[in-house]
Amino acid sequence: MSERDPLDDLPWPEPAAPSASVSTKICDGCTKGLAERPCRSARRRAALSMLFPTATVGLFSWRAIAHHAPEGVVRAGLYGALAWSIVLSLTLLFGLASPPGRRPRLALRVGVAALIPVVFFVYLEKTASGTVAFSEFSQGAYAAHAWRCGAICFAVGAIMSGGVMLLWRRSDPLTPGISGALLGLVGGMGSALGMGIACPSHEGWHVCVSHGVVVASLVVLGAAAGRRMLAP
Repeated sequence: MSERDPLDDLPWPEPAAPSASVSTKICDGCTKGLAERPCRSARRRAALSMLFPTATVGLFSWRAIAHHAPEGVVRAGLYGALAWSIVLSLTLLFGLASPPGRRPRLALRVGVAALIPVVFFVYLEKTASGTVAFSEFSQGAYAAHAWRCGAICFAVGAIMSGGVMLLWRRSDPLTPGISGALLGLVGGMGSALGMGIACPSHEGWHVCVSHGVVVASLVVLGAAAGRRMLAP
């Protein structure tokens, strides 16, 4: 058996540091092409997100006034939009205004995304002017108007939700699905509130199916889209 080499116990020599010229070239190579970009905070993005539903409600209100909608209907719709804008602002502050990792627990945010559409359905039903039988609503002029109004409301809400998600793009590595659901809620709610002012029908089935279902569907679609758009 061979004897142990005494050199095995010697410490490894410290690597020599690169010269100043080499260090400069390394830094120049690693930082070449980099440019400063403004870092938008979560709170600033949350504030900008509220511009989307605000602008949508404003446009729908202008359309309602231009088409000589009853003043009482427009006023009631604006009061409702103002109240729900406070709810949306608190939702954004609660669910998104803090950096990832510092936001409330996932279960709480999921509860908010699920509960607000339910409360909105109750609000629509309570503020409806009346309710016809579903058999009457599901056919004829009622059904045609519901499909047309729902399609417009969904298209506007989807565009708004997409715009808000672009604002938050690649900002949530931890829970992009629930963040997307909350942003879908913002887009859907803004569209439904605006449509509630401009739409000539305030019948119970109509507002729930053509306006309320849009909010719920965009929350679900927002959760799916958030996993792709909000994750890094």
